[in-house]
Formats: sequence, structure tokens, C-alpha cells
Amino acid sequence: RASDKTRDGRTARKVLSYATYLGLAPPPAVFRPFGISAMTIARNEELWAELSVRSVMDSVDEVIVADHGSDDQTFEVLESLSKSYPAKIRLMRFTNERFDEAVNEMIAATRYRWIFRWHGDFVARTSGSHSIAELRKRIEGMSPFRHFCINLSGFALDGDLAHQFPNRRDKPEPFLYTYSPWLRYGIRERWESLRLPWFYEKL
Repeated sequence: RASDKTRDGRTARKVLSYATYLGLAPPPAVFRPFGISAMTIARNEELWAELSVRSVMDSVDEVIVADHGSDDQTFEVLESLSKSYPAKIRLMRFTNERFDEAVNEMIAATRYRWIFRWHGDFVARTSGSHSIAELRKRIEGMSPFRHFCINLSGFALDGDLAHQFPNRRDKPEPFLYTYSPWLRYGIRERWESLRLPWFYEKL
């Protein structure tokens, strides 16, 4: 069954993630200091981009923001944010680059051990037990000698923040992961897809 294969695959990845202790793969601490780099690439998200970035800013160490060929005011919104917080936010701009290639360039531009992929129309919880601050506390306690990829899910907000549909839950996606030089996005069935090296545990 598909569920059995998924479970077996996760078990295998967990075991393989300890290969760093044997010197078969380099641990995260070799590459970068502890911290979280959030990265947001947006296209035509002028209404959401600022709220989205501000919702994660206080819980990460840097934010890489990028416009991907918007024809609204998204770039100007991101540019204004980066000028307001030059020590925290760095701005990139893409035009004709393939989406996965743009995201890979952003990964290369990050500086910290953990990368938090964040979409321009996402807003993080900033209070409560499922807040972005609580997520940071959790990863602070994780081993610096193993690589992880954490799939996160959310709730869809249709229309505006007052209209929430609690029974509609987005499928978990790999949004938080440790950096390694072999971490790359590619294209699968026309969508960008994260390609994990063999020594990452999925959570």
C-alpha cells in the first residue's frame, strides 16, 4: 500500500540521516552557523507580500525576498520593505528565469543553517502553541549533526482574513530544511519540486 511505502521511506531516511555521525555525509554545522533564513519569492502579490514578510520577520535571522516578473506593485512593496529593514531583508529580482532556477539562486544567497521557504501569500501564526516563534524553539533543540526537511501545512484563507475554512487544510509541503550544497529544486509535472539528498530525514 502507498501508506506502507511512505512509512518505510521515512524510516529509511531517518536511519540514513545518522550517516553524518559516521562521516559518510557532512553535518549541517559544517556549512553554516545556526540561524534561519526565510526566503519569499512572489509574483503579483502586492496585497499580501508585506503582511506575509512581516509575519515571519521577528522569528528569523534574515529574509531574502524576490519579485518574479510581477506586473503589479509587488516589487515596489518588497523594495520598500528591504529599504526599511536593510539589516534584515535582502532583495532580489527575477524576470525570465525558470521558477525553480530562481529559487535555487535564492537558496545560494541564504546565509544560515535552516532555510524557511515562505510564499508571498502565506501569513504565519504569531501567537499560540503553533506560532512561528514556537517552531523556531523546536528547531533550536534539533541535532546540528543531522539534516532535516520538515513538511508544514496550513489553513486556506479565501477572500480575506475574516473568512477562514477550518476543514480545508493544505497538503503538507517541504518548507523548512537544513542547508547543504546538494539541495536543489527541479521541475516535476510542471511544478517546482524539492530534491532532497539521501541523508535528510523527513519530518
